[in-house]
Amino acid sequence: MPRAKPRPAADTAWEAQAAWYDARQGEDGDEHHRRVVLPAVLRLLPLRPGQTVLDACCGQGVLARLLAAQGVQVLGVDAAPSLIEAARARAGAGERYEVGDACRLEALVGPESVDHAAVVLALQDVEDAPALLRGVVRALRPGGRCLAVLSHPCFRVP
Repeated sequence: MPRAKPRPAADTAWEAQAAWYDARQGEDGDEHHRRVVLPAVLRLLPLRPGQTVLDACCGQGVLARLLAAQGVQVLGVDAAPSLIEAARARAGAGERYEVGDACRLEALVGPESVDHAAVVLALQDVEDAPALLRGVVRALRPGGRCLAVLSHPCFRVP
């Protein structure tokens, strides 16, 4: 008997688009990610090997894979089970992925348990951005940095 597909952890349109998005982003992200977003994230997050980074709304793990390649441990959280499944299929050392609602991080991430956090091109898509940010702040160790990358609507690629 076929296994039932897990339900999204939150009301999200991304589960329905997961196959399309995964095909578009692939292993390393699209050109915008590779040339603009990911280099900026690496430049702005003060990563040191052995640190732990939370990738909230991680999708299929493009950023998490890049961060893990820098020698950090990454916890990726996304509400869409299909995207988490794609991330896990590509995961290497240092990557862990969980289906979860990024607006309710306390269910997945302990207080002061991560050195840094990233919310890349997703904050504008969640139902309760203040709750997501409160959860990130709670999860950060003292001195940790949260990096949020937003896409202004006038710069969206059609």
